[in-house]
Amino acid sequence: MSKVVRFHCTGGPEVLQLEEVTAREPQSGEVRIRTRALGLNRAEVMFRNGAYVVDPVFPSSLGYEALHK
Repeated sequence: MSKVVRFHCTGGPEVLQLEEVTAREPQSGEVRIRTRALGLNRAEVMFRNGAYVVDPVFPSSLGYEALHK
């Protein structure tokens, strides 16, 4: 199981939830990288607030640079 920060509605930091998800196996040409920490930027705060150029699709996650879908 992997932990991911998700939100199910827009808003402040209080909408963030730590959830466990099953990580899928890497496909051909992919690798799995263990991430112990990552930084979030202003665009991701705007995304969480619903003020970014694209709207989140719920449940939505932060940390796209490290997110593996």
